[in-house]
Amino acid sequence: MKMERASDLKEKTRESVPLSIALLVYLASLRDHNTGRYHHDGWSFRLTEEGAGRALREFHGEEFERLLDCTVRELAEELGAYFGSLGEPVGRSIECWRQLGSFRVLVPEGCHPVDRELFCSSVRAALVVLAARAPSSPWPRPAASPPPSPPLMISASSV
Repeated sequence: MKMERASDLKEKTRESVPLSIALLVYLASLRDHNTGRYHHDGWSFRLTEEGAGRALREFHGEEFERLLDCTVRELAEELGAYFGSLGEPVGRSIECWRQLGSFRVLVPEGCHPVDRELFCSSVRAALVVLAARAPSSPWPRPAASPPPSPPLMISASSV
């Protein structure tokens, strides 16, 4: 009976959060990053605290697996739609995710290291695709390699 309710809650949540990447972000936000426990008052009320934690952990893993199966192109489209829904400049979100590696917290606990690396590599590649497609923005794109530093000039008067 409780598993039926958990599946109902999962389905309702999927319906209310149609983008897979947004759902993964949401599920990761329900996890306490210090303990790995999931917290959701509504689910706990319907399933018990322990049951909700177990169901949310499972749900997080399922949604992660779903995104793991996406191509880089599909992932770039998901990320583009997600960033576009945030109300912030898309270029800013792209650069923030690239620089901070925000996507790393989306990986569920206990994930196989190969799956973790595959996911992170795919997201990094999708961010590159998005950055190349994004219209010019005030956010600088990192160069392939930094420009050389100018030679240090020391004059006799500055010593």
